Amino acid sequence: MLVIVLVATAASPGLFSADAGLVDALITMATILLFSLAVDALAYRSRRFARIVKGKARILVLDGQVQRRALRRELMSDEELATQLRLHGVDRPEEVARALLEPNGMVSVKRSADH
Repeated sequence: MLVIVLVATAASPGLFSADAGLVDALITMATILLFSLAVDALAYRSRRFARIVKGKARILVLDGQVQRRALRRELMSDEELATQLRLHGVDRPEEVARALLEPNGMVSVKRSADH
């Protein structure tokens, strides 16, 4: 997502301004895209590098207990957590064995065997 914003920002002066050159905008966009591809390739080849640039999953709910410290660290409110749980068909955190905030920003939920 960030790459799309950066490319759009780099392209806009070349497309909408007579002063800025289109070639300059294209070079900037190509540099951003190549850098993004290089980071992805390195992250694919090195688990350590991937952990540094992409992060790791954070446990938000464990055995029905909301992990308040993790929510604070991720700047996530109770309402945002509740929304994500509802999207997975869960009404209360007590129904969850484990909920993770994945490195890509998605929340994955595993229901407890009791519910």
